[in-house]
Amino acid sequence: MRTRKLRKRVTLGIKGDIRFNGAMFEALGRPTAIELLFDELNKTIGLRPGSLDMPHACPVPRFGTRNFYRVSAGRFCKHFGIRIPCLLEFEDAFIDSDGVLMLSLKKAFPVPGAKWDDDVPDHLKPPQP
Repeated sequence: MRTRKLRKRVTLGIKGDIRFNGAMFEALGRPTAIELLFDELNKTIGLRPGSLDMPHACPVPRFGTRNFYRVSAGRFCKHFGIRIPCLLEFEDAFIDSDGVLMLSLKKAFPVPGAKWDDDVPDHLKPPQP
């Protein structure tokens, strides 16, 4: 079993922030920027490492005092009609042979205890412990 520090973790917040930990940042090659991609048919977000001189690249700043990084993807999500009901985690996230981090929205799951968007009907929310 991987320790928490070595586990590659990626989440997507209600406002469209994609956050990943240091282990995933290292696996991506410590990029200064990310190009966001979307496969509408498969409902998959792709994060391709790049540089800030790329036309549609987003910077990858460190987030807070911990070893987390953030890509602001709110406009991207809005453009593609990606609705995020709560904080989602991508346990099956992987980096493909082209170096693109793949995040399947079909396989994402709510982070336990996450705050849900007010627009989501109660009957669609998981039961609270």
